[in-house]
Amino acid sequence: LVEWLRCFKTGETHGRQLLTWFLLSCPAVLVNPYGYHLWLFFVQSLGAPRAISEWGPVPLWSGQYWQFKLMILLFLASFALPTRKRIWEIVIIVFAAVYGFKHQRHTVLTAIVLIPYLLHQWSQWAGQWDLRRGYDRLSHHFQWAVQGVLGLFILASAYNPLNDYAINNFRIRVDPQMYPKYAAQFMALNRINGNLVVPFDWGEYMIWKFPDSRVSIDGRFRTAYPEAIIQMNQDFARGKPEGLKLLTGYPSFLVLTKKGEAPHRFMENLQGWTRIYQDPVSKIFIRDQQQMPDHPVWQHLKAHGIRHTNAPPPWDFPG
Repeated sequence: LVEWLRCFKTGETHGRQLLTWFLLSCPAVLVNPYGYHLWLFFVQSLGAPRAISEWGPVPLWSGQYWQFKLMILLFLASFALPTRKRIWEIVIIVFAAVYGFKHQRHTVLTAIVLIPYLLHQWSQWAGQWDLRRGYDRLSHHFQWAVQGVLGLFILASAYNPLNDYAINNFRIRVDPQMYPKYAAQFMALNRINGNLVVPFDWGEYMIWKFPDSRVSIDGRFRTAYPEAIIQMNQDFARGKPEGLKLLTGYPSFLVLTKKGEAPHRFMENLQGWTRIYQDPVSKIFIRDQQQMPDHPVWQHLKAHGIRHTNAPPPWDFPG
């Protein structure tokens, strides 16, 4: 479409062919299992607020995302350069920058759009200084020193991430302070599974560890959960009475709580629920046996008792 606009402006004839293929390709996006309903979902979802940090705005008056802000300043400063600008490119960058400031997760996409533009504009401006000629006049020893310093800088930048992975034999490390590794180990050891109310950040982890269990929420968010369920999980995490519908209105059997969230405290005194596990970052509550005496988990615990282990779970993924 951008190329067609350029051809329309310059009078080039192949723009008609491009426009024809563009118009033919537009209906192709409707070829999916949901038809036009998929695009209605996108319109509704993209405009809805999210209680997720990465969907929050970029704070303007702080040092956070300083690299992103520096690129925006370089973009604004480029208008003072005596270089040629392409209107369509400016429009795309402005659109990307607006969404970069609106949503933290879009700063990466803004950078992808910005970097080619900044390199082109500022390299054109730097070309008038003929820095290469001045560099060539330097002695070979000085040039080697400059290249050596740059090489050391590259190696130093790569050392920290490589060293972090080398400590764990280049495997993904699962931090037990961030994920309920020990709680998952306890559940697996005692064959505990079922409908699980879980903190948002731990949903995918528990799906991976217990594929036979159903979690109340996970990172798929509106892609997999209706708005009412999302709101119910948020209310539950904040300790609002409306959130208790997760326990009373649905056949929830287990509750995994996270330190720092409201359920970690109020579940202790909630009638009909019993804590069966606790560690420094999580607790597990199970619905009382009187309410579900025939549940397979209670049958197993009654026959074998609750088991514990002193062996720590593995550090590497999946933990």
